[in-house]
Amino acid sequence: MYKVGRVLKHALIYFILLVVFVLVLYPVIWMFINSLKPTWEILTNPFSLPTTFTLENYITAWNIANFGRVFLNTVGLLAISLSGILIISCMGGYVFGKLEFPGKNFLFYFWLAGMMVPPHVSLIPNFVIIDYLGLIDNYLSLILVYFGSATFGVFVMRSFFMSVPTEILEAALIDGCSESGVFWRIAVPLAKGGLTTIAIFYFVFLWNDYMYPMTFLRSDSKNTISIALTAFRDVYITNWGSLLAALSLASLPPIIFYFIFQRQFIRGLTAGALKG
Repeated sequence: MYKVGRVLKHALIYFILLVVFVLVLYPVIWMFINSLKPTWEILTNPFSLPTTFTLENYITAWNIANFGRVFLNTVGLLAISLSGILIISCMGGYVFGKLEFPGKNFLFYFWLAGMMVPPHVSLIPNFVIIDYLGLIDNYLSLILVYFGSATFGVFVMRSFFMSVPTEILEAALIDGCSESGVFWRIAVPLAKGGLTTIAIFYFVFLWNDYMYPMTFLRSDSKNTISIALTAFRDVYITNWGSLLAALSLASLPPIIFYFIFQRQFIRGLTAGALKG
């Protein structure tokens, strides 16, 4: 009887997970399938398989949105911003997690208070500062704002560094390694799980961000992918086929990035939950 109940319990869990999986995956599959249809077929049969298979939507999307250029713009901006966020998060997490100095807890909670402020609230103050610095329509404005969003990364990395045995770091210091050497040669390699976790989190955030690029950038040649997607809509009509094709293209990099690092991501989340 116990075994039967256990089997039913596991079957119920797997059924619930399957339902959640289908609910999450279905919109992505629907988007991809409809991106292969002409717009008229999307409007008449949105939930059927394509009867007229076409790649014209992808060609149109690539040309209308100048997808090659905006893709390179987004990748370049993301690479610089993500690198800076990882460095700030790693250094800040190490300082708050391993070093001792007066007022450490106060400074950490003061830094952590930044997580309580929604990005929309800080949009106008950020715009005023960026405009005063003369950085409107400059990628540097976005990079500086993104660097300032590293609060969550510092919080996560602090948990990981607190889980690193202090004896290991002290042994390296006794052996003649400098403080910076301990950080780069020992602490950072031990925190790869945490770095992967925040890298995926910020990759998705930066790739999909629309609010800040739309506010700070003016030139069409500097558009990011999130802004380029608005080229398929106007007041009177929406080119659904090309829009879905563009969304499919824009969704591929985050999905690929996640699948490449999914093991490290799950391991990092587990370690952070157990040791933070």
